[in-house]
Amino acid sequence: MAVMNKIENPIVLLNGISRSGKAVTWYIVGNVKGIDTPQNNPFSDWILDAYKAEQIKSEGLTTLLYEFFRLNSWFSFIGRNLNLKDIDQSAFLKFSTDKDLKERNSLPDNNDSWLKFSKKWRNSEFIPCFTSGLDNDTQSLLKNHDINFVNINTIRSPKRVFLEWCQTKRCSRYDDLDKMGVFYFQYKGFNIPGFAYDYKDNWIESSDEERCFLVIENYYKSFFNEDQTQKINIIFEDMVQDPFQSIQKISEFFGLPIKKDYLERLNLMNVPRVI
Repeated sequence: MAVMNKIENPIVLLNGISRSGKAVTWYIVGNVKGIDTPQNNPFSDWILDAYKAEQIKSEGLTTLLYEFFRLNSWFSFIGRNLNLKDIDQSAFLKFSTDKDLKERNSLPDNNDSWLKFSKKWRNSEFIPCFTSGLDNDTQSLLKNHDINFVNINTIRSPKRVFLEWCQTKRCSRYDDLDKMGVFYFQYKGFNIPGFAYDYKDNWIESSDEERCFLVIENYYKSFFNEDQTQKINIIFEDMVQDPFQSIQKISEFFGLPIKKDYLERLNLMNVPRVI
């Protein structure tokens, strides 16, 4: 894996299918100085679902995604997305400090703060981080905007992911969902998520277990067919056994230092581990 070339306005995307262990990667990324606290905001996923269900055009997709990433990066920088709910602050403090929270929250929402944010973002001194994944095609559509993505992928055994999807009945719930705006589309009387649009006939005819297999098979096939250049791939099973090696990989890729208190943060990981 090559070291990251200097890019302007980078955004880290933490990618991984549900139940892949992506949330554990938050702790790994949170130990690298300069990368922001991962934001777990589902709105971009809903935008992608609407696009895949052909309910918005590519121009609407790129406009909405660009504004989503730019504005939420800005709000995170000035702490405005950290003071909405106690759970937001709690999550932030797992990866940072109370001092940092207060400093961010004290930044005024004005042009001076925007210029400071823009400079730090452009120079990779402040790198926004989101848990919303975008496939290569979608990222290519956004190349005309002033954002550049760096992908950190969490890969877990497909068998383990499949078993957890079946245990949680992940796919059965979509039959009973009310239509939420354009986020889910109606097809032959069913509510179907946008990510299943390409195999909607199979989705309707399949059992919950078969649907789980369809989604997971499609995800891994697509992943291994994509260009992995300039991407960081982390194997979940290896990460929980040796977290520091994964931190080092990200640190070296970005050329950013590891936080001195990384061990305290790793002790918060609620997974089997050897530290």
